[in-house]
Formats: sequence, structure tokens, C-alpha cells
Amino acid sequence: MTLSMTLMAPPCSLKSNLNSGYHQLELAPASRYITTFSTHRGLRRYTRLNFGTSSAAEVVQDAIQQILSDIDGVRNVSDDIIIFGRDQQAHDRALQAVFARLRAKNLALNPKKCEFNKSSIEFFGYTYSKNGVPIVQLEFHPLSFFSDANSL
Repeated sequence: MTLSMTLMAPPCSLKSNLNSGYHQLELAPASRYITTFSTHRGLRRYTRLNFGTSSAAEVVQDAIQQILSDIDGVRNVSDDIIIFGRDQQAHDRALQAVFARLRAKNLALNPKKCEFNKSSIEFFGYTYSKNGVPIVQLEFHPLSFFSDANSL
């Protein structure tokens, strides 16, 4: 079932984001050598996943998905987590399970980015609610403020 199909019905939702999500994932000692960089004090290596690693987004997506995969009413895209339920009790059960799982894995949410008990949420350009999934009208400014090219 797709994310949009799953999230159309729930009246209760939470949108959250891991606090410095990439840096919460520890690198295996055997793979740390690929993060070696030079400083004025010598060579250093990251012990945690850093944003600049080309596969970091996929690693975070997979790690969070594995951690939360068996909890009903939970989906993630990278370090963004959505928790939902058909009613308040189902939502609260999923929420408690996610909190317990993240605590057990020493992962923390960013409280400033958490939105609790919403009847609709905006997520990756869409608004999910019981009314369906209309496209969010994002504001953009036309390129008319640029002047015409004078030379080639």
C-alpha cells in the first residue's frame, strides 16, 4: 500500500523528525576509513554517519525503516517519521511504540519539528487528510526579476 493511500483515512497524525538524524547513526568501525579527512592536526575519521556521504540518505532511510517496520501506523521517509491511526487509541499505541523503540536505539526526535494530533499534515509537497491528498500549492517567484542578457 502506498503512503498516500495509507494516510488518506486517519484522523490523527504526528509528523516528526529525528534530531540530527544522520549523526545519530554510528558507523561500523570497518567502514569508518572511507570518511577519513585531513586537518592541520592530522587525519581524522567520522564515527557517525555524516550528511556528505553519498549514500547517507539511503542508509538513514533503511535504518529507520528497519527500526520501525513492525509498528502499525508508522511510515518514514529518511529521518522524517509519520505516525497515524484510524482513531486516537490506535494513534497513541503507535506513538508509544515509536517512542519506546527510538529510546531503545538511543535515537532522539527534534521536539521543534514534532506536530502532534493533527487532522491533516503536510509532507513532501502533499497534504494528507481524511479528505484525500490534494497537491499543495507552493509559492514561487517567477524569474522576471532577472534582466535580459546583454552579451554572450
